[in-house]
Amino acid sequence: MSSNKIKTDKKADADKKADADKNVKTIKTKVLLTPEQLRIFDRLCAEADWIWNEGLKVAFQLHNRRYYDWLDKQLEKQGIDTEGIIKTPIYLSESNAFSGASCRIATCDRTWARDPDNPITYVNKAGKTCKKNGYKLLNGGNNWQRIPPEPFEPVIIAGKELTKLQNLDNVGLLNTLREAQELPKLTPKSSDWIGGIVGVQGKLTKAWKAYLDVKQKKFSKPKWRGRDIKTDSLMQSQKLKYDPEINAIGVQTFGKIQIAEKDFVKRLKGEVGNSITLIKEPSGFYACIAISESVAEKAKKPTGRIAGIDPGVKNIVVSSNDLFVKPEQTRERLERHILKHQKELSRLYEKRRQRLELPSTKGFKPESLKEKYHAKRIARLQEQMRNSISAFNHKLSTRLTRTHDELAWEDTNLQNMLQQLKDAPIDDRGNYAKNGRSAKRGLNKSLKRRSIGQLRELTKQKMEASGKRFELSPAPSSSQLCHCCGQKGDRRTQSAFYCLNEGCQLFSVEQHADLNAAKNHQSYL
Repeated sequence: MSSNKIKTDKKADADKKADADKNVKTIKTKVLLTPEQLRIFDRLCAEADWIWNEGLKVAFQLHNRRYYDWLDKQLEKQGIDTEGIIKTPIYLSESNAFSGASCRIATCDRTWARDPDNPITYVNKAGKTCKKNGYKLLNGGNNWQRIPPEPFEPVIIAGKELTKLQNLDNVGLLNTLREAQELPKLTPKSSDWIGGIVGVQGKLTKAWKAYLDVKQKKFSKPKWRGRDIKTDSLMQSQKLKYDPEINAIGVQTFGKIQIAEKDFVKRLKGEVGNSITLIKEPSGFYACIAISESVAEKAKKPTGRIAGIDPGVKNIVVSSNDLFVKPEQTRERLERHILKHQKELSRLYEKRRQRLELPSTKGFKPESLKEKYHAKRIARLQEQMRNSISAFNHKLSTRLTRTHDELAWEDTNLQNMLQQLKDAPIDDRGNYAKNGRSAKRGLNKSLKRRSIGQLRELTKQKMEASGKRFELSPAPSSSQLCHCCGQKGDRRTQSAFYCLNEGCQLFSVEQHADLNAAKNHQSYL
């Protein structure tokens, strides 16, 4: 082996070790784009949306083929002749690609509504026979239109049959398809994103795979990119060049992008960015710059403190070290302003509906100056709300990471906690039992405001990046057992806990329920 190769291998190993000793940090700052840069951004986003939509078409067609291949085998087993059956595109439900699949033969705008004149008899969980309102079909005004049955053909582009979504990861193939649609060729930069959308590890590939997986029920059908859903962020991996004289960053394809923040150079701390993501928000454009930060420099001296964490609604975090953190109230204040603008926008939509004599306001978009004003204010307030929650969670997670060496966080299943209670009818006259459904709805709303899941993930990432220990402690019975003796106690109120074990040191002593739960989580370490 030559000496040059040995030196090259040693250099590669040293680079890998240096990369392993570094942590990636993201800096977000506002940028000012020129009119030419705005046109470039809009074109790249439009091309990314086009690639997504074409990939979604191919994924749907390939799924149709697999569905009919499976159907042919099943009918063949049953001895049913399939000759003469026209295979039309199937209609898929939003939640699952296999349940509720059907062939659409017609279109209309008829909808189902409750009909009090058509009662339905059923048996409830208690075994009692009850009645509820049935359904009736309402005509929306449009005529019933039959869809002509079109045979389902294989996916062939430029004379090449596609058998999987990854076959679309080809610049020449996509340019041929755009030429057939009388569209200009993809820009060189857009060709770099094809793999990130329809490649093996592309976003659309992963989203469609999760949609096809019947076990992952929380993933719905990937959405079509159009007027309502558009690409609003672009990522580019490159070594960034910062020009302190004009306070701008050099980015390929865009040129030099002006930064609005005057003291931005202080935030860089001499580090060079590895990638940049341009994001379009209601308040303008922002750049998220990823820089490398040494783990050795970031690591602090060990504090020797360990703690259990019990998240909640009234106190977003309760630590076993007597730390009670109140939630940030900015979101509640902003929600009141959003509700005011939403009511005014709904009033304007209803006024327009009456003027045009339409059946509903579904599909309305802001048209007048007042409607556009309220829609813009709603979007801006929602952005402020997201930024406020994100900033609060980042600061709190950083505080917990710096002041603790080990954390045991309650392993809360937020999806189960947010489930709504069902109605409990007690007779056939529309009366329902009081089962706390309204109170649970308010609790769910408060839980969503707190963004507990985001706070947990941020804390976990920062603890692991600092080389500290982060564990998830089992949640069941953590707030019902005494942390001192382990026996079940009495939780008389939401915040008061009493131990009922006479041999315990804390017998009949009032304890804070969340603090007691946090100490139970600490014992998991």
